[in-house]
Amino acid sequence: MKRALIVEDDHVYGQYFKVLLGRENIKTVLARNGEIAMEMAMIYKFDILFVDIALGFGIDGIALCKLLKKKKQLSKVPFISVSATALSQSDELIEAGFNEYFQKPFKPSQLLPLLKKYLTD
Repeated sequence: MKRALIVEDDHVYGQYFKVLLGRENIKTVLARNGEIAMEMAMIYKFDILFVDIALGFGIDGIALCKLLKKKKQLSKVPFISVSATALSQSDELIEAGFNEYFQKPFKPSQLLPLLKKYLTD
């Protein structure tokens, strides 16, 4: 079973992700901020990370991606940015190490191609 880390401070979006990924038989771990995400990423093996950019407080999603991509065990793991400002920050997101980005709000049909692209064995 594949495993995804969802880094999202908004409860509604966090649950939305969990439901969508659960339908695709992907186990999820939800981190509400960057600090918790750092801990979870070092404890568990993840196949993909979905990261909000504006996390409310503490480390933001861009800094989180930069830090985690430096870790050997995460350097090849796909990071997907999900943010209300993703389109206006596209260059910065790619430079930070995100593999893809898409903008909130989003539809399930936008998520499924990414899962197929990055989680197909």
